[in-house]
Amino acid sequence: MHDHSWPPNIAPYLLHLVLLLFLVSSSLPSANAGDTESISEQYHDQLRLIPLLDQPTLSDDADLANVEASGRYEPAFTRMDRGIVGRAIQPEPEGLENNMPGKKNIKQGDTHTWIFPKEELLRNYAPPLKDLPLNLTTQDRKVTDLEMDLIDLERRQSEAGDAREVFVTLTTCAQPMPQDPPAKVPPQQLKAYISTTSENRNPNEGSNTDVLTVTGGYGNITLTSIKDDIWVNVQAPVSNGFVDGYNYELTASIDAPYAAYIDDSRFNSDINDTDSNSALLASEDVTTDKNTTDEWMKLTPPPFEVFANKPDDPLFLGLQRSFCGLMNYTKINTSEKSIIQTGGQPKQRFYLTDLSNNTIYSGVMALARNTNTADPRIVGGGGAVWKAQTFKTKSDGNCQILYNLKFCTDVAYAVPSNKDLDLAAIYDNHTEDLWQNFNKSLQQIPCETTDTAKYSLARNCTDCENAYKSWLCAVTIPRCHDFSSDLDYLIPRNINASNFFNGTLVPQGEEGTLFSDRNKSSAYFSRSRNPLVDQQINPGPYKEMLPCEDLCYGLVQSCPAALDFACPLKGYGLNYSYGSYEKDTEWKCNWPGGTLRSSAHVIKGTPWTITISFVAVMLVYGYGS
Repeated sequence: MHDHSWPPNIAPYLLHLVLLLFLVSSSLPSANAGDTESISEQYHDQLRLIPLLDQPTLSDDADLANVEASGRYEPAFTRMDRGIVGRAIQPEPEGLENNMPGKKNIKQGDTHTWIFPKEELLRNYAPPLKDLPLNLTTQDRKVTDLEMDLIDLERRQSEAGDAREVFVTLTTCAQPMPQDPPAKVPPQQLKAYISTTSENRNPNEGSNTDVLTVTGGYGNITLTSIKDDIWVNVQAPVSNGFVDGYNYELTASIDAPYAAYIDDSRFNSDINDTDSNSALLASEDVTTDKNTTDEWMKLTPPPFEVFANKPDDPLFLGLQRSFCGLMNYTKINTSEKSIIQTGGQPKQRFYLTDLSNNTIYSGVMALARNTNTADPRIVGGGGAVWKAQTFKTKSDGNCQILYNLKFCTDVAYAVPSNKDLDLAAIYDNHTEDLWQNFNKSLQQIPCETTDTAKYSLARNCTDCENAYKSWLCAVTIPRCHDFSSDLDYLIPRNINASNFFNGTLVPQGEEGTLFSDRNKSSAYFSRSRNPLVDQQINPGPYKEMLPCEDLCYGLVQSCPAALDFACPLKGYGLNYSYGSYEKDTEWKCNWPGGTLRSSAHVIKGTPWTITISFVAVMLVYGYGS
């Protein structure tokens, strides 16, 4: 009689067998008779994989060779934590290359991990770029080194060993959209946490990390003495009342910041003038170096851009410091741009159209990139943005921007207008005709002669010509402002006109107002400085920004006494004929070629040296009869 009882030590084996059969049977797909072959193949694969559930898979011959050589497989996932927690939680990081932006969309509340590997630190520094002339300046100082964050590539070779300085920039190219009603504040900004050691591959607020803060869509940080991998976590906050996510560019460079923001209003779109639906903006002098002036003048197309938005536009808020953000969201761009030379120095000018009347705009000057190559892997390829500056369009409709004149080349401002006329031809031709009369008089002066026979050792006939032309253009082509403006340095003109520009009747004889009988009989208020304005253009009442008194003083000082030029005295016509410049304030007088905030070109006159004669009435222009 056989003993059919199980051996006492076989129970564990039976348990493993039952578990194996259960796993196999539960993983088999259902099938009919026609699926027998495919089921067999899948079943074979399942059985083959079961013993390897606790082993890493071998993906290539190199892995197999490692196993054969060492007798065991050692997983080596580059840049990943070998701990089971690290593999389960931290995602595979995105890699960054030197001067190559990493571009991604990110949802609100998400985090992206990036790595700038230490191998990138060993790259050669980029060579200096030659696409733009150097010696870029602000009004009173040269922008050198990395002040503009684009031009300088000073080598930081003095650091010990292989340690490098690394510039990390984060720019927001798109941001969550406000829900109805539209928000008046931007969504929260992106933030990045940075670790400079592989011992901390998941930098966050609670770890010992550097923080890159984004403001207005732009943030940057400079990391010094870097020898190891750089780990970056980009975090997108959750903003209530906003939908959709962000798009951003993250860049690391051993050369210079890939993108730049310059918090400097002196190098900005300086305001020339506006009318009711357009604006004329200009940079300050881009250089004072005569050696690069010709290079700047020949640049085609001009390198700078201007973006304009209403400052409370929710699409603009939060992106005003980001070049890619401005490119994506700005509604108004430059309709015309050119390099001009006024006051002997090159500037870039921008003409913006299709604006709304009586509206405040925020203008931002930007440099798209400092090279014309199509390769994105360039130093400064992310562009530079200067501090925003506001301007306001006019409201009344009887002033119009005039520029690019053939004779009065420095005229670039709003003038009394009539939309049905060719203003450029009327103003410019009339001024040139007046110039010819002066030129005939100047030809009677011995300009090319010995020093003892010259009228001045300090000035010559060329100085006289230039001074006269500047003065003549300013007084013949008046600078126009809204009649409704309450600025105290503006002078009402042409109040005897029967209608305003919009057809409204001009009040008659209202005592105690600007339209009193006394003012209507005043030569200063009742008509325009230049009779041509009232006779041919007929703009209706407007206000004039007076020419700067220094134009008159400079003319008298530069020209021969034989021409009998003289300026009116204060209290005797000067205050109604010329305005004064106040240092370090907004311009309160008109200087062709100058801008409302620029102090260039002003050489203060010395009125006490001027001999007054009966001919002085000529320099009052238009009020002598």
